Amino acid sequence: MANSILHLLNVPRELTLDLLATFARFEFALKKAGYAQGDDSKVSPDWDSFGRDVAKLDAALLAPVLNSCQYLQQHPPRKQVLQNGVLHWVARQGTSGSAIGDVLLSVRTVRNNDVAVLSKFLVTDCAFAVLLGDLSVQQLPHLRWPPKFAVSPE
Repeated sequence: MANSILHLLNVPRELTLDLLATFARFEFALKKAGYAQGDDSKVSPDWDSFGRDVAKLDAALLAPVLNSCQYLQQHPPRKQVLQNGVLHWVARQGTSGSAIGDVLLSVRTVRNNDVAVLSKFLVTDCAFAVLLGDLSVQQLPHLRWPPKFAVSPE
């Protein structure tokens, strides 16, 4: 399997697949729970609305999640942009207005841009804590551990 794209990531295959599968299932659950934006041609999870609602939860409930994400809070991932036709990495501008919103944004940035360069498992561990470990949303029936893909009823 040396030709697999997963081989090039320098991250254990199972960890990478678990992270991506967890994201897929969590984003489905967000949309199913009403955190969705889009129209007749597309739909995407409304992470910002979810982050605002989660930020309203009791600080004691959020503390374990935020504690497990200290690395992301101290070293927010840069985002990839296109400047004059050339790819660059830049610091993310602005914040969501809450610590948990910033963590959710960082986790999405890691998933979108940095999976190929993950060298610290703390980042991935934080993603799992945010997505499954410590939030009350873990009780949604759409989420399962280990992640499983939906099976067609046919």
